[in-house]
Amino acid sequence: MSPNRRNYYEILGCSAEATLEELKKSYQTLILKHHPDKMPQITEDEVEKQSESFHMIDTAYKVLRDPESRKIYDAELLQEEFCMQPLVFATVDRKEFIWDTESELMCKTCRCGGTYILPEDEEMPENENIFVACDECSLVIEVLMKK
Repeated sequence: MSPNRRNYYEILGCSAEATLEELKKSYQTLILKHHPDKMPQITEDEVEKQSESFHMIDTAYKVLRDPESRKIYDAELLQEEFCMQPLVFATVDRKEFIWDTESELMCKTCRCGGTYILPEDEEMPENENIFVACDECSLVIEVLMKK
């Protein structure tokens, strides 16, 4: 799924667990509300926006009403969710990082030989854990930031 495409469930104002009947009811309500011909006295820009909304609503419903295409769409959403969340290799305390005098950064060696580098103090959130990626491999660690 393209990162620029909106979630079809959100477009229809339904949850991912919505029944076909709930999807249909929401679709019918929204399609009447956003149909360009139903808009009295609107500007050219507003007609274009309404037309775009109308087509997004229509596309969302066409995908979600068909059990097979909905199943594929749900799998794409799940995959996108997994891709957005880093797969954490380990959780470490900030105290495990050491000061590297050469780079003047707080570092920790990865098991691959690469380096995890903490952002500079002013860039780090207070008392919130952060995720740091190795500069050599794809491993990500969660760093416990509480001081």
